[in-house]
Amino acid sequence: VQPARVLLLLAPAGYGKTSFAAQWHDLLKSHGAKLVWLPLDADDCDQSHFLVALLEALQDLLPTEGRGLDASSMPVATLLSVLVTRLRRIDSPVTIFLDDYHFAQTDATESLLAKMLAAKDLVHVKFVLISRSAPRFPISALRLNGELKQIGVSDLSFSDMEAQEFFAGKTAKLTQEQIGALRSEE
Repeated sequence: VQPARVLLLLAPAGYGKTSFAAQWHDLLKSHGAKLVWLPLDADDCDQSHFLVALLEALQDLLPTEGRGLDASSMPVATLLSVLVTRLRRIDSPVTIFLDDYHFAQTDATESLLAKMLAAKDLVHVKFVLISRSAPRFPISALRLNGELKQIGVSDLSFSDMEAQEFFAGKTAKLTQEQIGALRSEE
């Protein structure tokens, strides 16, 4: 049940990206997968902050001797080196879920992610990008190599039948036209 190297969950707000990813995270966890869930916010668009957040999120997957680093004053190149070294020390596949990835999207942070994806010795590291906007780093090579899967609006949207099933148990009975109108406002 391992994901592609990069799974991109891409849709506007309200489409259930995070809910879908959380359910998938729980499924992978129940199968014993090594996972990291990192909710991002506007502060994470800074390279240093982004790398420190990743390092902190990885703490539980690292041996105890790899913990306890004061990364707050390190330059970006050093932080990236420490992160890559720590990812290399994880000896089995690990999936990193980056929720609200759009908050961290800058050319600088996307360059960091692109470097990690280009590292041949980090192929055991998978990324799930949960975002409102597509990454700006080159994804064509990943797509051509079958290392990128994308789930978008059409995959996350209810069909008319699914919407009808969803509302079937509700006290307010909706007509077929009302359900169609709700779906058309997506």
